[in-house]
Amino acid sequence: MSYDLNYNYFSYLRGFERELVDNKKNPNLVQIANSLAMLGAGKQFNDDGSMEWPSDRLDLQFNEMVHHLLIEYKLLDTLRGFFEFECTLDEDHDHKLFAKGADEDMVAFLMDKPDPRYFTQES
Repeated sequence: MSYDLNYNYFSYLRGFERELVDNKKNPNLVQIANSLAMLGAGKQFNDDGSMEWPSDRLDLQFNEMVHHLLIEYKLLDTLRGFFEFECTLDEDHDHKLFAKGADEDMVAFLMDKPDPRYFTQES
């Protein structure tokens, strides 16, 4: 199935992909990690701050596309290491991108073969 990235829900992924292309020419891991954090891939936040598996078809497809882009640009392992390091930082550290729990979820999302619930609905 092909996605029309110009005119649908996923159009902002084009900007992230351009950042990944630019990263090959001028590497900036912190910028890429920040952009990934801003995309909101992985589990979904509830109003009470808890996290749950995505259930909306578009969110599931979005996760799949983000994961595929990171594999394609060979950044999956590098970013996973970045967020593993982030898990060790205190909440008030200047370089902290995610709250505790969200950083651990990002590490789990960035595995070579993450939990399939990131991409498919629970049965």
